[in-house]
Formats: sequence, C-alpha cells, structure tokens
Amino acid sequence: MGGSFNIQIKFDFKGKSSLETADMLNSVKTTGDLDVTDPPIDDTVMHAQGGKITTVHAERITNRSKQLTAQEKLEVNTGKRYYKKVGLYIQGIATDVAIAAGDLNAGIAVVERCGYKVKKIGSKPGREFEIVAYGPGWFHVRVKSVGRETAYIWKIGVTTQKGVKPETFGSEFITTECELIVNGIESGKIYYIVEATVLPVPKKNTKTKSAIHLTNEMSLQTSAGTNKPSYTYGSDPYNWTDPIYHVGV
Repeated sequence: MGGSFNIQIKFDFKGKSSLETADMLNSVKTTGDLDVTDPPIDDTVMHAQGGKITTVHAERITNRSKQLTAQEKLEVNTGKRYYKKVGLYIQGIATDVAIAAGDLNAGIAVVERCGYKVKKIGSKPGREFEIVAYGPGWFHVRVKSVGRETAYIWKIGVTTQKGVKPETFGSEFITTECELIVNGIESGKIYYIVEATVLPVPKKNTKTKSAIHLTNEMSLQTSAGTNKPSYTYGSDPYNWTDPIYHVGV
C-alpha cells in the first residue's frame, strides 16, 4: 500500500534571479535532522555558495565587466547544481519515510523542514487509512468513511521496529467516527496501528434467504438468521488494515 508513494521535490530554477537562487541555498537546513543524516553537501557549503552569489552580484552593480558577469553565472550554476544534488538525496529519504510511516504527509514534512518544496501533483483519491497530523505526544489517524451506522475498531501497540507486529496491544478502541486522536505518545517509540470497519448487517437477502455481514474489505459472512451476523468460534471476525507505523515525537 505504501509502495505507491513517490515524493518529488520542486526544482524551479526557471526565471529565478541570482539573489533568489542564493536565497534558496541559504534556506536549506539539514544539520541535525533525524532522517536526513548524510547529505552529499552540508549546510555550511550550501550557505557559503549562497554568499558567493550574493557577493559577486553586489559587485556587478557597479562593475558590469564580462569577467564578473561570467563569474556570477558560474557561481549561480554551481549553486543550482548543489541545490539539486542535495534535493534529490532528500527526495529519496522523504519517500522512504512516507512508505515506512504509511503516510505521505510524513515524507512531505521531511522535505519542508529541510527548506525544500514538494512538486504539486494532480488531485488523487484520499487514502483508505492514514495519519493526517501529529505532534509531540499525539497523532491523528483517519480511515475512509463508509457511511452511517458503522463501527471503527482501532488497535495500537508499541513495536521494536517497523515491519514487526507487537506481541500485545496497549490499546483497543471502538468509535462511530472514522477519525481518532491518540494522546500519551512517547518520543522515539514506534507505534503500530491497525483498524477494522464493521458495517451493519443488511436486511434479508431474498436470493440466499439469509443476512450478510460486511466487513471493511467487503467480505461476506452469511448469517444463521435474518438480520443477524454470524461468527465462527475461535476466529477473528475482523479484516484489519495493513499497519501504519508512527514514531513518537
């Protein structure tokens, strides 16, 4: 499900002036970032290049020599190359973060906090299950609404690493809303979240002469009686979503 994420950074150099290019370089901030740990060019070099562009541009205000013009062009092109090189690295990291979290916004957050912008994409259908926001000690999770008279079951546990299901779940919660805000989240811990949606049993089916129970994945469970769900003892009656992983902040 998360493998479809592909974050693209916007490299909008066309029409940018020398000073605008310098501003782009000076806005890059990767030092100390938890995810972007080894950029190909560090912030010091990026900002220094922005300074070089600003300096040579200021000199050209009073000196329009061919030499300074060529130097400014060289510094600007170098800056653009640096900016794109670091941006492509961040783009890959952001995509990995989004896939691991099962949340596009988690990857976008990486891009934006490092001083870059995400390329706009066309309108797409909302995701079935996602974390839509988070902050210190909390996160906001949402699943696609499937109508009225529906129950949403949420299970949350702490895991040792992404891809590993917790042995036990610390929380199981049922709502009639398709969104849930979870508090009490500890920084650095990895949370494993799954959800199951339960729809009401429809009226008697005249063809099968029995009611059916629809789960969130639209599987059918024949009822032993009209308008009553059925259950096989010892089985799990729910179709759980693929997990979302969230690292507490």
